[in-house]
Amino acid sequence: ADSVGDIANSWRSTIDIDQLQRETWTLDQGAGAPANVGVPQPALPPQFTRAFRFDGDDGMTRRFFHVSDPIFPDKFDADHSSSFEFWLRPETLGQEMVLFEAGDDIGGLSITFGDADVDGVNNEVRFRILGDDGNHLTVTMSIDPAVLLAGAFVQLVAVYSDDPLDRNAAMYVNGSLCGWTDGVDGPDEIDWDRLDEAGLGRVGGSGLGGNGGPGSLPFAGGNFVGDIALFRFDNHAIDGTEVLSRFDEIMALCPWDCANGDGQVGLDEFLAVLAQWGTAGTCDVDGGGVGITDFLTVLALWGPCP
Repeated sequence: ADSVGDIANSWRSTIDIDQLQRETWTLDQGAGAPANVGVPQPALPPQFTRAFRFDGDDGMTRRFFHVSDPIFPDKFDADHSSSFEFWLRPETLGQEMVLFEAGDDIGGLSITFGDADVDGVNNEVRFRILGDDGNHLTVTMSIDPAVLLAGAFVQLVAVYSDDPLDRNAAMYVNGSLCGWTDGVDGPDEIDWDRLDEAGLGRVGGSGLGGNGGPGSLPFAGGNFVGDIALFRFDNHAIDGTEVLSRFDEIMALCPWDCANGDGQVGLDEFLAVLAQWGTAGTCDVDGGGVGITDFLTVLALWGPCP
């Protein structure tokens, strides 16, 4: 959000893929346009200076998300795998909220907040994938309300793998796997990526993606209220290592805090280095195997992360 591009009333990707419509979110006009606002530094990772603020009536739309080719699936990409990363901070958990959706109720995908455990707090996140033939996959996870409302941005990642040998849906929070559902392996793919408009913060196009068919449906009772500082999309499934790497990149964590991520380089890191000696472990910062360089650096940095 601190690099919006030069197209009026739009949020353009910082990555150029030579396809303007696939690189651009269009802001709803007038009162429905999310405001690009400055955010206070103490409450967020240092890279974020601005965010888009959604007040419950705001939204963005995009032409569509299409990650496979239905006409020439053998020549081009027939895989419906996809990954969605958000850095966000909700302002309230008092209502259901649509964070992201693509497609419609015939086939589509959505990420929504709701109250799955019926405790009055909408701190469950549901990732729903629905194919146009009725095949579906849903994963729902709970996030500690204190984490969501602490004022800091939270990394939320949803990944769908359409691999016929390992079909699944997964969700991550701040680099950690928090929800997983296995699909049915085999050739019966989940063809979710239709041509209906996608929506960020609210429904775009003709309907909420994945809000049909059997199984647990998305939470459809409201629009997102809060800030989004970053949105990233991949037309393939990323793994837990990549999710954690992206988290560390944004948080600018010390790479030598390799044992527990507590902001300290100390005894836990020292013992991790010894346990991983000679292998490519979590303390192998230079990629050459854990060894004397890692050992000496941990000793030199002992104490709070620099």
